[in-house]
Amino acid sequence: MLSSKNAFRHLFAPRPATPLQELNRLAPSQLPRQKIADAEDFHDPRMKFIMRRILGLMPQIHCRAWEYARAFDLLASSGCLTPNARGIAFGAGREVLLYAVAAHCAHLTATDIYTADTDWGEARTEDASEFVRAGAPPALDPARLTALNMDARAISFGDASFDFAYSISSMEHFGDEADIVRHLREVRRILRPNACYVLTTELRLAGPTRRTIGNFAFGLEHLLDLIAQAGLHAEPVVDAGLAECRENIAHEDSLVQGPELAQRLNQTIIWRELSGSISGPISLVLRRKGKGRPVVLHERRTHDWIRAQQSLQATIRCAEWRRLNPFGFLGDAGLRWAIPWQDGTGASAPQLIFGTTYSFYGDREIEVSLAVAAAPGDARVGELAVAVNGMAIDDPAIIEPATVLPGFPLAAGAVVTRSFRFLARRDRTYCIFGIRTGTDLPLLASIEVMVKGRP
Repeated sequence: MLSSKNAFRHLFAPRPATPLQELNRLAPSQLPRQKIADAEDFHDPRMKFIMRRILGLMPQIHCRAWEYARAFDLLASSGCLTPNARGIAFGAGREVLLYAVAAHCAHLTATDIYTADTDWGEARTEDASEFVRAGAPPALDPARLTALNMDARAISFGDASFDFAYSISSMEHFGDEADIVRHLREVRRILRPNACYVLTTELRLAGPTRRTIGNFAFGLEHLLDLIAQAGLHAEPVVDAGLAECRENIAHEDSLVQGPELAQRLNQTIIWRELSGSISGPISLVLRRKGKGRPVVLHERRTHDWIRAQQSLQATIRCAEWRRLNPFGFLGDAGLRWAIPWQDGTGASAPQLIFGTTYSFYGDREIEVSLAVAAAPGDARVGELAVAVNGMAIDDPAIIEPATVLPGFPLAAGAVVTRSFRFLARRDRTYCIFGIRTGTDLPLLASIEVMVKGRP
């Protein structure tokens, strides 16, 4: 029989610490709170702990893993994750961070364009709540999490409703500049006086904002301007420093896979090169009150290193023959970039047959080798024309033909080869297109596009 002392001992035994309590016992992070993504950040003990113990991820140098871990640490160290705190997430989908945050606050409202016809698979559903809760771990109390189909530019909550807000690489997709400022003003309205908005967004290095509506890559000064227009204030310091290491070299976008596939293939991806523009994540903490514009550290040094590495990588890529993906640039919007045929209409309107992604080559002459094979047994005969277009890196609206080849006939079973050259410039990025210029074309068996820099 247990003595009364032993019977009540369990009531006073220390309870196991929660992962958040364990995190708070670690030394404060040595990383600046507001900073650009850096491969060396993954050596930080708090980053590794958050990825393993809180997010359940294998620590891996990947931009999205960085964003998740940085956002959670910023929310925790800002005092947002408390038993009574209520938060809201924008562009939340059903990312792993959603459930980690919901488990450590009173309630989290996840918002996104949760519809059956959205282009984003992570939000495609007819029932937002069921969709989001289906991805939750079994231990999460469903009452802690609500999902709503909501436009982040028109938040349907009253003033001062939330203790914190966060978003992960979402704001850049909210529309044009006016839409982004509108979102930020709405966030300011719904935050309580001492609340904060932790966000990551797409930052462009070594260049001005890439102004593609619905897919911005912000220059840092422009991003800070938009925040100020909305009446929000970033914390006093933004560190734009970047370790000069191999892992921080930008990957061509055509070679970048999604985070799940990247984990399987062990890819290291922090910064991406899309059509000559290098971008990746930055973390910011915004509040309703502040002390003016933040100080930006180490930006010039980072930009100089990034430019030098981009030129070096272009030289390496152009040293030998390289095969391009001929289907990297297709879809309904593809033809409008295919100058000089973009105005064709009617039954014989030009049709985009193939198109490579836009690639950066620096200042050099580029040799192109093209081989097109038509399938046998198809009686149709048509004509294929090929062109190279140059897009201004700083302004994607500026597209000019670099070279245009005369159309050539293509019949069943034929194999047509063409070799040509064009002069690339460092302020342009280039795409190679194939266009059907007549009324018909036989079924194609293969298309090969190869490029190499000339000495």
